[in-house]
Amino acid sequence: VNNYMGADGGTIAKRQDLLSSLTNRTNGDAQRGEDKEEDLIKVCHLSSLPLYNNDPIVSDYKGKLYIKEKLLQYLLDIKTNKHSVKSEFSHIKLLKDICPVTVSWTIINKEPFIECPVTKEVQKSYLYLRSCGCLISKKALNEFSKTKTEKKCPNCNVDFCDFDIVMLDPLNLKKNSDINEENILILRQKGLSHSKLPLKKPKKKKIHDEDEFIRKRKLPDEIASARKRKSTVS
Repeated sequence: VNNYMGADGGTIAKRQDLLSSLTNRTNGDAQRGEDKEEDLIKVCHLSSLPLYNNDPIVSDYKGKLYIKEKLLQYLLDIKTNKHSVKSEFSHIKLLKDICPVTVSWTIINKEPFIECPVTKEVQKSYLYLRSCGCLISKKALNEFSKTKTEKKCPNCNVDFCDFDIVMLDPLNLKKNSDINEENILILRQKGLSHSKLPLKKPKKKKIHDEDEFIRKRKLPDEIASARKRKSTVS
């Protein structure tokens, strides 16, 4: 077998070797994608630090999980330096753009995994509810919904609406992002943020009290008169 040497003395891979490598990589994409998702949901989307033992944990409407401390630091940084805003996080400007999330964990072979608190299983597809912050598996919500007519969290029994559902979406999958975008749109049409707080602060009411209006109008004249009397006495 002939080997071709590169300028640095290394062997240049033959074309058939590259094609074989590419084929093997393509065949393994689906499995690696699942493995990657399992890894990504366990780390902070901003800092890439592990979420385990780093409570409190929060999330945005896009279904990304964050260590709250790291996200707060980012919000402080962009407040003092607008040039530090990252396009990927441009939708997070205020605390009302995040929700607290309660994550359950289990340890398997000394490694932490997110566990559904309802089924007590490690799943691949998770969601959380804005109304309570419970992170549960999609499987748990689907099974619970089949037997219940009322919309209540299967973990804590708090009421929720369909638009309270946020799919965890570390890989930006269209099926998840479509749900999250549709639900945040409903909230915005209601004048609510991701955390269901009002998008805008209510305007302060104008004072219509006649006595207050007269008092404010007379005050400068009274001050001027008092100053005049004081100068006369002097």
